Parts: sequence; C-alpha cells; structure tokens
Amino acid sequence: MKNKILKSIPNIITSSRIITCILAAICFVMGNIPSAVVLYCYSAISDCLDGMLARKLNAYSELGRKLDAISDKIFIGAAIAPSIALGNYLMIVPLLLETCILAITACKQIHNVNPRTERIGKFKSCFLFPTVILGLIGSKIPVINLLMAPLFYVSTVLEIESIKTYAKQEHLEKDDIKGESLLKINDSLSESEQNKNESSLTKMKKQYMSLRNELAYYLSNNSIYCSDYCFDEVTMNKVRERKR
Repeated sequence: MKNKILKSIPNIITSSRIITCILAAICFVMGNIPSAVVLYCYSAISDCLDGMLARKLNAYSELGRKLDAISDKIFIGAAIAPSIALGNYLMIVPLLLETCILAITACKQIHNVNPRTERIGKFKSCFLFPTVILGLIGSKIPVINLLMAPLFYVSTVLEIESIKTYAKQEHLEKDDIKGESLLKINDSLSESEQNKNESSLTKMKKQYMSLRNELAYYLSNNSIYCSDYCFDEVTMNKVRERKR
C-alpha cells in the first residue's frame, strides 16, 4: 500500500501542475501578477520534479507519460495566450512551433508509432518555460523582454531541432513498448509469477544459445568464411574454433 502511494506522487505533482497553470492564467488576467508568476514558476519547477521522482521511485507509467505531455501543452498555452492577448506578438513563434510538435506526435500516434521523449525535448523545455514566463511579464513590463531575448533565441533553436527529431522517429512501435513492458518484472507480481517469468527468460536464453551453436557448426562444416556474413562476435569465435 505504501509503495503504491509513493509511486503515485509523480502523477499527483503532474496533475497539480495542470491546475496551477489554469489558476496562474486567471490570476494574471485579473491583474494579480505576483501570484501568477509564483504559480507559473511552480509549474515550471514541478515539470523537472515529477520526472526526477518518477526515476527515483521507478514509477514510470503510461498515464504519467500522457499527463506530463498534456500538462506541458497546457502550461505553454496558459502562459502564451495571455501574452499574445496583451500585445506581445513575439510569443506567436513558440506557439506555432509547439503546435507543430503536437501535430507531428499526433500524426505518429495515428500511424501506430508512439513518439518517445528525447533529451533535446527536455533541454527545450528548460529554456522554453522561463522564456514564456518572462514573455508574459514582458507584456506588462516591456524592459523584461531584453532579458527574454537570449532565452527566446535558444528555445526557438531547440524547438526547431525537436521538430526535426520527432519527425524522424519511426522505429518505436506501440507493440514494441508493450513487449518491453512484459519483460520487466513488476514489483506487484507474486513470487510464483516472478519465478515463472524468470524461468521463461532462462528457457529463451537456452534456445538462443542452442541455435547459435548450430549456426556455428553449419558455417564451419560448409567452409563458409566469417567475413562473408555479419554475425555477433561470440558466434564468429565459435566458428573460428571449429575451423581449427
């Protein structure tokens, strides 16, 4: 029970980020800028915090991944929309680029490709979040835009690179993700189920070793040279030993 509660903490933080993003936009529109800035800063910091806790607690889940993606888009929308409404039209650029990333990931999922989070996407968020917060403040205090300019340039470059990276993702199929998850032993499984999984993996490993030995035997008996084929190094060593 305690383990389940701990593993739900990252999802709770992510869900709270969705709420605070909406509250921050409301506070800003109503003129309560200090409260809005605090809420926006919490939303930006919590984006790093929930990922760090998920890794530390081994609390990865499909729900958490989707919540994180949704909360990021809500944060961007809740911070950029008021900026544009107040006349900071420079924020149209990150809005269009984020829309492109969203459209690409949606198209990938339609074609049964589940885009994974890339490292460059995390770097992009680290620069984009403070950029949109400063851009929002800059719509009220124009001098802040001078501080935002370098962050705006870096985040724009990273957004463009993220678009290129996500557009190239073709190999990670949804079925592959499910297959990988089946190989992982879940903490909630009973001891008998864990032993059964381990037994299945051991059996698969023995079958693989047997097939590899048969391949080495066939290559050596038929005088096939190792350089003619691309096999793993262990198999090639077995072939060389048999040829001697």
